[in-house]
Amino acid sequence: MDRGWKELLWPLVTLAGIVSSLILFWEQIRDQLQELLQKIASMEIDPRARRFKLRFAQQVKHAKARAKVISEIVAANRSLPVDDYLINRAEQAARDVVLEAWGAIKQTMYDACAAGKIPLTPAVRIPQAVRRLVKANAVDPSLAYLINLLYDLGQELADNPRLKPMGTDAVVYREITNDIVDWFMLRILSPGKREEPKRQQTVIARNFRQLQGGASFSPPRPGHPTALLIAVGGSLRGRRFSIEKEHFWIGRDSDNDLPIPGDAFVSGRHASLRFKQGNLFISDQGSRNGTFLNKKKVVGVSEVRWGDQIQLGESTFQVSEASVR
Repeated sequence: MDRGWKELLWPLVTLAGIVSSLILFWEQIRDQLQELLQKIASMEIDPRARRFKLRFAQQVKHAKARAKVISEIVAANRSLPVDDYLINRAEQAARDVVLEAWGAIKQTMYDACAAGKIPLTPAVRIPQAVRRLVKANAVDPSLAYLINLLYDLGQELADNPRLKPMGTDAVVYREITNDIVDWFMLRILSPGKREEPKRQQTVIARNFRQLQGGASFSPPRPGHPTALLIAVGGSLRGRRFSIEKEHFWIGRDSDNDLPIPGDAFVSGRHASLRFKQGNLFISDQGSRNGTFLNKKKVVGVSEVRWGDQIQLGESTFQVSEASVR
């Protein structure tokens, strides 16, 4: 029996050695194989799709260099950075990232024309709107060039479902468009950034009332909002929503005062804003993922102040002054 065990032990030791070597070898090549598989998966058979991916990368790199000054201006004026911690960007396709940002920059151009009282019709395309903004001295030609470059890339992607950029290039595209949208908010769209004498007096009076504990929000009514919610993050980025009711509902359903469709993180009736005695309050309506005020989860009822940021799902809104009354 002892001899039989000795004869069996040697093959087992040899087999164990081979298995250990294979495990060590697999650990060494595993990362290389994963990288190779990712490269194979990203290869395009369609020559047009491959050319687009390469051109998209080159154009985005060029746009990033051109947008350096705008990015610096926006970074210096951002009061609160917008976090994407509720969004798993790894699960969002690169194509969707670009199209979402493209939609935001289109909406921003229309809003900029409306703010500057530049006439538009439904047939006016973005390049035409940009030309009118240049003619009105709202933007300079270098910024117009950058907007048109990004718009053309997004339009080409939207026209052909077979095209898609690399994930890293899509993220850079989104970052550049976010900076452009924020620049327009700072210079054109945000009501509190360009204060004429009358507005300055109103802001001073409002701040004095806040210091004295008095009302800071005017009573809302149709056509006379108490405040604006400016979307600074998410699919609605760049759009503005007027609070013209004492009880203002926000959620995914279309019958909300501020509907946020297509967001899996937003509940049907997610949150509400209520005006009371010159103050504005926000409360969560039992949503699945919560409502956040300046990055803190709203529990019960929280008071809202000028400049605060409200986050629901993928969208973030900044509370801004509506108009001088």
